[in-house]
Amino acid sequence: WQGNIEIEGTSASAISFSNLEHVTGGHIRVVSNPLLTSIDLPSIVSLAGPESYVRLQSNTQLETINVPDLETVEGYLNVRQHDFLTSVDFPSLIRIGPDIPVEEIQTGPDLDYLQLYLNSALTPVTFPNLASVGGNIYLRQNAFETISFPALTIVGPGLHMDTTASQVD
Repeated sequence: WQGNIEIEGTSASAISFSNLEHVTGGHIRVVSNPLLTSIDLPSIVSLAGPESYVRLQSNTQLETINVPDLETVEGYLNVRQHDFLTSVDFPSLIRIGPDIPVEEIQTGPDLDYLQLYLNSALTPVTFPNLASVGGNIYLRQNAFETISFPALTIVGPGLHMDTTASQVD
């Protein structure tokens, strides 16, 4: 797929793109869909290009996000403001940001980041294969009980977290 996928203000209860494997030069943006309960992108592997990102925001009934094969996002991944979200599944995600050596990561505009923010029912979060985030990681105002990034070795400028989680790995 070349370009953007934007779904905003619909009455859809589920979104699934079962054959979508790559997004080049664009983004996936799912925002303000009040009846949406699930997002399923079972085949997507990559979002490539400087303007690529995934933004899932303010889908007030959203409960699950399933993106099992996604390995890379060259831009950012932002999941925010979901009151009923209990499951975020990105088990294959390896990298957020461009594929460059750590010494070439530059500070400046925060374009390659991971943000989980204001997801009041999201208690466990795990990214088992995420090794590199070119920008910041923001974990703010969630209900995390456990947080796990066991493969994480590179984080750009910083990690910003407020949590009452009893287990952070």
